[in-house]
Amino acid sequence: MNISDFKDDKTFIKYMDEGIIRGMFKMQDSLVDAYVRIEGENCPNNPYNIHRGLDITNTNDQLIIKILSQRVMEELGEMKMAAAEHNQEHVKEEFEDALIFATEMMILLGVDGTQYSDEEIFEDNYNMSFDQRVVVYEYLTAATNCLKNKTWKKDHVLVDQKAFWRRIHKFYITLLQLGESIMGSKIDVFKYFYAKWSTNKFRQVSNY
Repeated sequence: MNISDFKDDKTFIKYMDEGIIRGMFKMQDSLVDAYVRIEGENCPNNPYNIHRGLDITNTNDQLIIKILSQRVMEELGEMKMAAAEHNQEHVKEEFEDALIFATEMMILLGVDGTQYSDEEIFEDNYNMSFDQRVVVYEYLTAATNCLKNKTWKKDHVLVDQKAFWRRIHKFYITLLQLGESIMGSKIDVFKYFYAKWSTNKFRQVSNY
């Protein structure tokens, strides 16, 4: 099963009771623990497996956050390539992959979605082009740039925590706004998210 098998039967509506953003967080949160377990089982000796409660001041967790951000960046890169080929459906699918990974990263960082307001984020009057909106890359890179500890460094570098959280929230908000500009509406952002979530849930249950 993949996202192309999704049939719009309106079942996604029942997940919108608490709002678009909160609904996406709740859906993804329901899959996170299985992903943590799967990564641990697949690579039991890997010190960089995902886990809840990532600590931005911890060197090991900083590297995990950067790995998670790379997953987002890879999907955004594939989205841009699809845009260059004028394949709009592929653009939508790659964007939702990026949003899934980004939402998972935020959950592992302890964010639950209540920090965001549907009305404030999706009431977008900037009229920015697709290329301008992809500045989302820069916000994510700026956030991870606050995490400066490396395994080969002996000195522990303090994290500018205010800067990190300001930048990571700016990244996620801009990503959602990019989704609205791609999908055409906040409802379609949610609908496509639900389609991808349903696909991933099926893959977990079927051990795909």
